[in-house]
Amino acid sequence: MNNKNSLTRLAFRFKPVTYLLSALLMLVGVVGLFTMSRREDPDLQGRFGQIIALYPGATAAQVEELVAERIERTLREVDDIGVVESVSRPGVAVVGFEAADNMTGTLAKMMDDVRERVGDVRADLPGGVTAVSVNDRFTDTSALIVAVTKPGGTDREREALAKRLRERLRILPEVAEARLLGEQTETVTVALSSQKLAQLGGTVTPDTVANALARKNVLSGTGGSAQSGESRLSLAPTSEFRTESDLLSLVVGTSDTNFPVYLRDVATVTRGYADPATFRMRVSGEPAVAVTVTMRKGRNISALGEKAKAVVAELQKSVPSGTAFTVINDLPRSVEGRIEGFFHELYLAVGIIFGVMLLFMGWRSALLVGAILPISLVATFATMWVTGRDIQQMSVAALIIALALVVDNAIVVLDNIEEKMSEEGAGSREEAAIIGTEALTAPLITSNMVAILGFLPLAFLPGGVGDFVRDLGVVTSLSLAISVLINLTITPLLCARFLRAANEEKKTAVQKWLDRGISSLRDGKAGLAQWSLRRPGIVVAIAALAVFGSVSLLPRLGKAFFPPAERDQFVIDVWLPEGRDITATGAAAASVETVLGKEKGVRSFVSYIGQGGPRFYYNVSPEAPTPNYAQIVVNTQSLDATDAMVPRLQKTLRQTVPQARVTVKKLEQGAPIGAPIAVRITGADTKTLRKLAAEVKEALNATPGATSVYDNFAERPLRLQVDVDEDRAALLGLSAQGVARQARLAFSGETVTFLRDGDEQIPVDLRVAAGERRGPADLLDLYVNGNGVAVPLRSVASVSLAPEDARIVRRNAERTLTVSAYSDGSRLASDVLTDVQKRLANVSVPAGYGVSYGGENEEAGDSFTQMITVFAVAFVFNIVILMVQFNDAAIVAAVLSAV
Repeated sequence: MNNKNSLTRLAFRFKPVTYLLSALLMLVGVVGLFTMSRREDPDLQGRFGQIIALYPGATAAQVEELVAERIERTLREVDDIGVVESVSRPGVAVVGFEAADNMTGTLAKMMDDVRERVGDVRADLPGGVTAVSVNDRFTDTSALIVAVTKPGGTDREREALAKRLRERLRILPEVAEARLLGEQTETVTVALSSQKLAQLGGTVTPDTVANALARKNVLSGTGGSAQSGESRLSLAPTSEFRTESDLLSLVVGTSDTNFPVYLRDVATVTRGYADPATFRMRVSGEPAVAVTVTMRKGRNISALGEKAKAVVAELQKSVPSGTAFTVINDLPRSVEGRIEGFFHELYLAVGIIFGVMLLFMGWRSALLVGAILPISLVATFATMWVTGRDIQQMSVAALIIALALVVDNAIVVLDNIEEKMSEEGAGSREEAAIIGTEALTAPLITSNMVAILGFLPLAFLPGGVGDFVRDLGVVTSLSLAISVLINLTITPLLCARFLRAANEEKKTAVQKWLDRGISSLRDGKAGLAQWSLRRPGIVVAIAALAVFGSVSLLPRLGKAFFPPAERDQFVIDVWLPEGRDITATGAAAASVETVLGKEKGVRSFVSYIGQGGPRFYYNVSPEAPTPNYAQIVVNTQSLDATDAMVPRLQKTLRQTVPQARVTVKKLEQGAPIGAPIAVRITGADTKTLRKLAAEVKEALNATPGATSVYDNFAERPLRLQVDVDEDRAALLGLSAQGVARQARLAFSGETVTFLRDGDEQIPVDLRVAAGERRGPADLLDLYVNGNGVAVPLRSVASVSLAPEDARIVRRNAERTLTVSAYSDGSRLASDVLTDVQKRLANVSVPAGYGVSYGGENEEAGDSFTQMITVFAVAFVFNIVILMVQFNDAAIVAAVLSAV
């Protein structure tokens, strides 16, 4: 090839320009390396969202029918939502949604549609629904979590210190948001005396007290405005509660002798933290409050870590003795560890390559390849920065994968140039470098295009898996493309300047000995090739047998779409039976903490009691507020310590905490999937679903390798049920709904108004005093009001205990009971599921019910289907490229068959 306008000749013709552009590219790469955004994992974007609706006093079935189903229908009207799943529990509906893999719009537009439609549906929800919130930042990951502990201190002291830290962290330019976690809710409790109410003859009831509190309190800013001449004056009513005395002096009714009854006559008012708490947090067993920090998009997480830790260290100097600020989740440290690991592997690779090149090709070739490799990598950093990529585990993995191909490109070009220089009549070194490079231009471009098409399809995978692996395809392709460009321009320039012909180099004794060995191998390979050409049938048969044997062994390997994460952390989930309160959950978590405190490999641990902690790792989804749940995040001394502890603790904690379902699990890679083994049962009747689930659980428990088997409908706890005699109630002007509301108001309590304290509004909760609500008998003595007449509840209702569904789960408009399990580490989850499917083959499933499989199986199946599609397209392009290169179908077939 002697193209005067080839890229290589242009590089030589305009050497100063080539060197200048190369220097600028290196400069951009270095700047990009130190300034581009760094994170541990790919940005999975906001593909997930959550809606929480509160409906106090309603059963799970009522929440499902009146709240969850209506929100579900609204969400399913949004085109780009693929999965809608709701959990209905007494008093609360949690509706989660996920973007469709084949979405046509943007995630931002989808979230805007969700907020708009949820705002519209609120008018269709029952009047008792007190709050509906949309969490569209459900996938935000905390870069840092800093806990504040003070042994012997109060909740108020810890919160004050945490607020000081939060305010200092908020001003850092890298911080998107800093929030408090674990602060206790301050409340004002109005505790009614049912005895005193009874002494009044029923003229004052919990309902009348609640109405009086709600009517009297008019918060500032709700008065509107009035026109006065040419001016508009704002109306500012001042009838609002500011102190406990304001509450106590409120007239809540009249006695049977027409004297006013003040709240102080029938109730006590106390201000403090909610008891029992709805959420508690402990760090290594000590009560704590934390500050969670999320990073601004596009910022450097290393810079965030350095500045935030400096703030923490500075504040630590000014706080009382015994107070500790502890970083319990340190994402910057994890990111730095990954980047350091990459550069360690890079230095090791360069060293090995230099050593091998030094032995086989001489010191000049070794130095040249050693120089070309970092040039290619720095140039790749430049393109990553310009195209908006960031440094995280997938882009780092892409660079490591591309490393071998980049080195191979450089060696091939350099070796051919050296050979041209050694030929008789080769001319100048510059001409030899040009000719040697031009001879490989087409093969180099073709081979790298084929390699690029092997990785680039990953960039086009849809859904969460696509978000996760996208940079693996993009960065590998960028690196290979940059490598081709450098090897067609910079490499021949450097070779012309520094390389010498092989016959000009003096070889050492070791190199001569290696040359003889290589010559022997080359001769042997030539003899084998000649033997193969004479016996094509035998060679094809051996190759076919090898392929068939390899394929037949694939089922034995099992399938795992993503490996476990390499983190010095793991998670323990603690679930008590439905109906247990947060106090019992805290006691169970304390038992786990005691075991962890004796483990030498544990660095620290944090317990979130009553709900999941913040999203500290990208695919660990926080559990919504649930009193019978605790999450414990354990930080270990090393990855090896994590690997050793997880299986051992699973066995130990099963015996130590028998009253709870305890699951010890490593962090996983890839899109969030929950439990890796999941069997879904769909249908209308919960009894039938539970019956089928029992058979599935029996099959899973009998399968080797399965552990922590459970279902998401959980147990059926007892419920205190008020059965109203509607005829008697109607005679007194009472409705069943009104009676139930008054009973709930008295025993369960209800937020009826707010007390203003500065810029804070403190909820005022009304309920019967704790000493007077010991059981059903006390409830029956409660007075209820109708038509101005108060009568004991026992005259219009009876009270009984009855089991009820505490959790009802729906998925895409169907009730869906999911039986889930984890692998105990002895087998892959895919192998366990295969055995379970065989055991379930003979299970009789009634008409109208279905069984499907989720978890890792579903995610891998969907992803493999999508991958087959995009890789099929890439395969077609590969054939086209090879045909252009060889112009011979037989050669193309031979190349593909060898692959």
